[in-house]
Amino acid sequence: MTDRTGLIKKMLTRGLSGQEKLELSEQREMQRLLSQQWEDSAGQAVGDRVEGKEMWNYISAACWGKTSSKRVRPFIYMYAVAATVALLIVGAWIVNLMTDSYITVSAPADMNMVCSLPDSSKVWLNVGSTIRYPRKFLKNRKVELKGEAFFRVTKRASSPFRVLFDEASVEVKGTEFNVKSGGKTDEITLFRGSIVFSAAEIAPLVMKPYEQVVYDVAGKQATVSRVDIVEYDWRSTDFRFRDKPLEELVEFLNRTYGVKISIRDKAFEKMRFSGSIRRNESLSEVLEKVCISSNLYQQADGDSIILY
Repeated sequence: MTDRTGLIKKMLTRGLSGQEKLELSEQREMQRLLSQQWEDSAGQAVGDRVEGKEMWNYISAACWGKTSSKRVRPFIYMYAVAATVALLIVGAWIVNLMTDSYITVSAPADMNMVCSLPDSSKVWLNVGSTIRYPRKFLKNRKVELKGEAFFRVTKRASSPFRVLFDEASVEVKGTEFNVKSGGKTDEITLFRGSIVFSAAEIAPLVMKPYEQVVYDVAGKQATVSRVDIVEYDWRSTDFRFRDKPLEELVEFLNRTYGVKISIRDKAFEKMRFSGSIRRNESLSEVLEKVCISSNLYQQADGDSIILY
């Protein structure tokens, strides 16, 4: 029997004989065979080399060929029709699969996930987020993002890495950064290295570590500020602080919990806090932890909280 992988290749290049058509129509493990073909060809998909319309014309010609004026016995005719229909179904499935030149990866709606790209770069996808990148990724290192993702990019001097989202993009050669898109504003936070943020109607912005760009999608405006990257690394279940001034910690708590906390004695503002705070920890638990470690007390004052 003809090699099954060879049958698929011959079908796509209009080279099947009548007997080979029947053999191919009887195969039950087409998906496994196609996967093996991809592995054997080092990731080069047939669709990357053959246009979809041309491929479909080849399949159609292989199915029907030239018509004959001779009468065909009914049972032979029925068998030939069945084989042709089976081949058409397989052919259509192959066209749909092979002509998709992009790969899409989506995180579930209830959990994060991490994936590796062909250049060994890693992408952490937040819940419900999606990336899309070309099958020929090594020749064109670009990723389209919907949602939020943290990137750890492998450096390649001759091949920049780009992330496209909304109407903006980030270009980088090797670094760690986070992109949050899909709302009224986009947030790009740089953890390590250097990236260039670009968008319509604004000049490219070269970002440095610990900087964040907030881009107003509708207004076409971008603002740059320095941030505490611990606050923006959503991959961890904890916020980890080391020698963080109490004044800055209070500002963080106010942003995170939407409260009004103040320090009565200005001398306490420079006190240092080291420790971790769980992302799902209640405000009362956090304040108790801060007060115990810093030898402070708390007092409610209307809708505010005072530390002293």
